[in-house]
Amino acid sequence: MFKPKKKINENSIKKDFSKVVQKEYEVDFVIDTNILKTEFLIIDKFIGNIALPENGTILSILTTLNNSSVDILQNLLIDELIILCSRIDVRSIEKVNHINQKYLFLSDVVKERKPEIFNMAEKSFEKVIVCKNHLKMLLFKIGDNYFICETSANPSINARNEFYSIYNDKNAYEKIIKCLKIREQNKV
Repeated sequence: MFKPKKKINENSIKKDFSKVVQKEYEVDFVIDTNILKTEFLIIDKFIGNIALPENGTILSILTTLNNSSVDILQNLLIDELIILCSRIDVRSIEKVNHINQKYLFLSDVVKERKPEIFNMAEKSFEKVIVCKNHLKMLLFKIGDNYFICETSANPSINARNEFYSIYNDKNAYEKIIKCLKIREQNKV
């Protein structure tokens, strides 16, 4: 029986994979939130309004059918919206057109591979920041409520079983905005 000779990668022998290189980073801020209560829902699709969490609470949602992350925003009177995503589609851009103050942190891959969608986003959003981005978040303000939605879903067609954690916390919202501004200035 033929047995291939095991090939040795000389580069892997020389490299110390267990060596840890520690870098010093300045801490911009620490988020300290006191979450009191968590509610959990399993739904197929976002139909109608979802009862958003009160201040200091979390709403966790598991969706079992295809949804865009912006579907959660339907029928809400949003004062400000910030979308952080790695991809977006035409339908999702159109769904948020009615919101006046909206910003988009978008992966540079969309600009390179889908220029027509990128151009549409630039026309629709007040500001589009292109960066190396894999975040999937929605930050939205309604009156005196500041919502943060962390999700596994992009504002495009997603696979089934996406998870959403939505919390209402002005302090955390403002600190995330501060972080985004720092990252934008540093072109990260």
